[in-house]
Amino acid sequence: MIDQIGLSRAHRHLFLLIDGYRGIQELVRLMGREQDEVQRLLNDLELAGLIQR
Repeated sequence: MIDQIGLSRAHRHLFLLIDGYRGIQELVRLMGREQDEVQRLLNDLELAGLIQR
């Protein structure tokens, strides 16, 4: 579904890391990206209806 709506590999990677227990800081660490970028990716996933916060 991520591919179908045109999201990036970074979106897919982040989506796979989301487990309902990891916080934003842990996701930032695991992704190796800046917090602002991870936040933007999370916003994209939420707007696409793939996650809820």
